[in-house]
Amino acid sequence: MALKKGYRLKKRKEFEEVREKGRVWHGPKISLAVLERGEGGTRVGVVVSKRVDKRAVERNRLRRLAAEVFRKNWEVWGGPNRWLVVMVRRNGLSLGEIENELAGPIRKLEVRIKK
Repeated sequence: MALKKGYRLKKRKEFEEVREKGRVWHGPKISLAVLERGEGGTRVGVVVSKRVDKRAVERNRLRRLAAEVFRKNWEVWGGPNRWLVVMVRRNGLSLGEIENELAGPIRKLEVRIKK
């Protein structure tokens, strides 16, 4: 099952805003950009470059897996009014690997917000 439409970033302008104004965490396989917003709820976008894999089938599989990780963990990771962009940088990742890669930056984000 995919993320609902209202929870997804769709426009190029939205992705660019998160990358330019947001905070970025880099991992070996995945990067996460987060922009705290005043209103509008939490939304997620996933980016997989052609450098990761030339085949659209594989890029789409990685997008679906990353979106599924957020869908499963929405109650914990959703947070108030933030836009998140997940940038997958390695091919051949499983659902568990993506979840583990995202858990660290999300935990750091939660600690920073609680302060």
